[in-house]
Amino acid sequence: MHSRAYSFKDIFATDFAAGQVKKISIPIIQRDYAQGRRDPEIERVRGRFLDSLYSALKKPITLDFVYGDIDEQGIMTPLDGQQRLTTLFLLHWYAAKKANIAHEESAFLSNFGYETRYSARSFCKDLIDFTPSFTGRLSDEIIDQPWFPLNWRKDPTIDSMLVMLDAIDDKFKDVASDLWEKLKNITFFFLPIKDMGLTDELYIKMNSRGKPLTRFEHFKAMLERCIQSLDDKTAERIMGKIDRDWTDLLWCYRNFGSSEDMLPDDKFLKYFHFICDVICYQGGGSPQGKSSDEFDMPEEYFTGAKNVIRQNIELLESYFDCWCALQGFASPTLFLESCMSHSPGNGKIVVDRIYEIDIFKDCLHSYGDKSGRIPRFPLHRFVLLYAITSFLRNRQRVTDTEFRTRLRSINNLIQNSENEIRDNSRLPAILQQTEAIMLTCQIDHSIGKNFNVYQIDEEEQKKNFLSVHPGKAALVHELEDHRLLKEL
Repeated sequence: MHSRAYSFKDIFATDFAAGQVKKISIPIIQRDYAQGRRDPEIERVRGRFLDSLYSALKKPITLDFVYGDIDEQGIMTPLDGQQRLTTLFLLHWYAAKKANIAHEESAFLSNFGYETRYSARSFCKDLIDFTPSFTGRLSDEIIDQPWFPLNWRKDPTIDSMLVMLDAIDDKFKDVASDLWEKLKNITFFFLPIKDMGLTDELYIKMNSRGKPLTRFEHFKAMLERCIQSLDDKTAERIMGKIDRDWTDLLWCYRNFGSSEDMLPDDKFLKYFHFICDVICYQGGGSPQGKSSDEFDMPEEYFTGAKNVIRQNIELLESYFDCWCALQGFASPTLFLESCMSHSPGNGKIVVDRIYEIDIFKDCLHSYGDKSGRIPRFPLHRFVLLYAITSFLRNRQRVTDTEFRTRLRSINNLIQNSENEIRDNSRLPAILQQTEAIMLTCQIDHSIGKNFNVYQIDEEEQKKNFLSVHPGKAALVHELEDHRLLKEL
């Protein structure tokens, strides 16, 4: 057993019986970083701990034992000592940045990270690359950086780190430039755990008072592991978008005034469910009989053959990204209001008043909800949203004018194919036909049973008529939208 004390820097350069520590990783089942919590009692504990660290500048101190294990890759997983290790990481980062320590000497800091959440892990990485000006509050300057998404402030670990950094700055800002050197006076004992499996049960027992990860955080961890089977770079890109771009997109759709969590997590999961159903139908199957649990869907659609995983990841990414970059529109709502209405006129398609004009918002709030006798987001809405996203994902191929014309044709087919759309066995062909019309303006007769054959024929007749009489388009659209003719 190694019983001597190690500094935070030394631990990365020591060979133990189990191997050399190359990285310290806080495991996913660990609780949040707590020493920076905004709580009066924690504030007193934080103050006393920083006082002890400050006193070490004159007289060395040892912070008791840190327990953990080292795997074959040299990753040390702390079983106990997460709080002290995190504070030491932040203090060493502060000292390195304030004294402009060379990267070669402080590079070991990049080998500390959190696996509890993507946001905490990414924050630690971004922090390493950032050098503050030290002219104001550290937390304010960090939050103001372009790499810091606003929703990170909701992450309790990141929030605690920001509080601790401010506290460290308050305590150590007047220390001379030798702070970095004096940090070697702060040590701890490290005990590698041997012959004891690191089971979830053991972690739970040692962290029973900690805050558990949310259901959404567990979902993200599962999805990330699935994507990592393809490659780490892709996983990092997708998880980064979930944490930043896509959260920004969904932020305005939160449940304001509700007792539910104000984060858009549930909205993400509903749209993710929609995308997984699209993947299923495009593969020729049906979601009926498959699990709709968010923990089963990553395993169902993002594991297996690598070419299939990559294809599904690209589809997932495009289905979110297309709403993030709406050319000429500040929001999905404004875009959808430009092409859909509850009343006829202006070339817009008519939507039944019982449904939202913002079909994207409707999907985020209602998709997969089976609490009522009638689905809140029925299949005809599914097909319509699929048509719209087909355009948004291919805007370089379809003009806005072509989109309006083709969307009207698809809407006519949807409204007059009620029985066909209810037949799940037809949905793969219906989506195939929908995309063909949206991208080419052509009805593909090679596709098997899809929309109502009489309505398909009628759409082709109208298209041929308008090609000869383009000036009659407004009149044809008025007849299509006439309430009495719709009821025939």
